Amino acid sequence: MKILFITYAYPPYNNIGAVRSSKLTEYLKSFGHDIKVLTADKILYKNNLAWENPGIEIYRTKWSNINKPFELIKGGKKNVVSSGSYLSDTQKKNRLIQFISKSYKALIYWPDEQIGWFRYAKKIGTEILNDWRPDLIYASAKPFTSFIIANSLSKKFGIPWVGELRDLWVDNHHYQFPRWRYTIENLIEKRIISNACGLVTVSNTWSKYLINKYNKSTVCIPNGFVAEDFEKARKLQVNNLEKNSILKIVYTGNIYEHNQDPSPLLFALQMNPDWKGKVKVIFYGQNNKHKIENLIKKYNLRDVEGFISFRSSVSYLESLQIQTSADVLLLLNWNDKKENGVLPGKLFEYAGSLRPILCIGYEKGEAVELIHDRDLGFVSNNADFIGKEISKLIEQKRNNTLNDRPFEPVADLTRKQGAKKLNQFLIGLIK
Repeated sequence: MKILFITYAYPPYNNIGAVRSSKLTEYLKSFGHDIKVLTADKILYKNNLAWENPGIEIYRTKWSNINKPFELIKGGKKNVVSSGSYLSDTQKKNRLIQFISKSYKALIYWPDEQIGWFRYAKKIGTEILNDWRPDLIYASAKPFTSFIIANSLSKKFGIPWVGELRDLWVDNHHYQFPRWRYTIENLIEKRIISNACGLVTVSNTWSKYLINKYNKSTVCIPNGFVAEDFEKARKLQVNNLEKNSILKIVYTGNIYEHNQDPSPLLFALQMNPDWKGKVKVIFYGQNNKHKIENLIKKYNLRDVEGFISFRSSVSYLESLQIQTSADVLLLLNWNDKKENGVLPGKLFEYAGSLRPILCIGYEKGEAVELIHDRDLGFVSNNADFIGKEISKLIEQKRNNTLNDRPFEPVADLTRKQGAKKLNQFLIGLIK
């Protein structure tokens, strides 16, 4: 097949969507397909995602920044990239700025803050399709601006398109716009997605939901891990973790304040002062210290030397190195029943690291089922239970019996397996 793959984020720009898109296109290319990628250039992510291009032609376009007012408040693009947030904590507490921010987003983000990419992507997409006719257009979202682009190009050239929903659109359980906006945007979503020939999503719960809403061919292609990348990571020495005698509990990624809550772990630390010198919780990510500073004060951990440390965000390969060198990996899910269908990409990376997982948050749903079914670790919001489990892990660490988990239970969770399933789905759509 010939496939035009539309994705806003693509290497070297580093986010979970870019990782997924790059791996999917790499595998589809290896299956013999002709892949061209339409993506945005100089976007506001760190450009440290290394990737060896297997001969895929990439078209990078300009984009208009509709967030310039927020950039000015924040102090420029560099500050936005480094902090990962448009507003400081002080600004977030200002009710007037909050009102202006919410109102601006509700009125301007149609369908999202990347809408300034549309006209440039459509222009370059048109130039591509004037000279090269693919069998299929594949659009990955978020952002859902990619769906608007794919739908527009599909109509103009009569080429079928497939939409990948890494998150749901208006039915996303974290949808934050007012009811009037939801009503209008739901109609827009239905109008756009009704034109797709097939849908891809990342969990069985969401797949069933989309089939019920749109009655379209839909496939679940979960996130996954790349076994080869972990092999590279294990060969590299990591010098930035604590000494081997300390049980290292590691979190990689940004914490979403008010939704991801490490309180049960912090409470367990407070209840076990004898763990001093035996346990270290290390958070890697942007501004994580500021996000949980009040919790550290609440559990009186500020002055407990050696319990918690914070590191800046790292590259994709560095994060894999850190994960494979950790003793325990901390997964923070949002404690909400609406999380039932959420299977975060981080969970699959943690699975690929073969290290035990401590999951805090919603105690049901597909993510928890995966952890339990594959014996990947434990899930709890109870500080007493977490304390007992960590005590066992400390003892295993002391006895040098805290080994890697077996690979067999996670062998089918690789991105390559997902790409094979996607390949068959796409072939079936155009037959």
